[in-house]
Amino acid sequence: MLVTHDQEEALAMADRVAMLKDGRLLQIATPREIYEQPASRAVAEFVGLSTILPAKVAGLNKLDLGFAQLAAPTGMRAPGTALHVLVRPEHIAADPAPGAPNRIAGRCGAQRYLGSLTRYDFEVPGAPKPFLAESARPATEAIAIAPEHLRLLDH
Repeated sequence: MLVTHDQEEALAMADRVAMLKDGRLLQIATPREIYEQPASRAVAEFVGLSTILPAKVAGLNKLDLGFAQLAAPTGMRAPGTALHVLVRPEHIAADPAPGAPNRIAGRCGAQRYLGSLTRYDFEVPGAPKPFLAESARPATEAIAIAPEHLRLLDH
């Protein structure tokens, strides 16, 4: 057993990770599952970079973020159910073709050049905060997130 507060160390060294907060067990899973399928907002916020936004289920496989309607696997959640949607920066496609699923128009904000990629904020009119994205070339006019890359986090 290794106890650490360093998320990279935990993901790199562990076969299984137990996430604790305030003495409560939040999730036990493989490092990949913790990162890709966090069980809660607290786990998602602790492990890796992301954008987390409030949303409501608008219908079967449809989310309403207030500023955009997105396709996402909603499962058995009823329309009107409030939740949060998690987007990892590596899952954001820069300047997708018109008509691409979950295409959202906006503009590139602050950029951080990191060598093999650029981490940037993509600002969308009406969104409460920018999307954090990473790619070789930052988006200039739109982004897209494949429906399978939107992770829904129940309240």
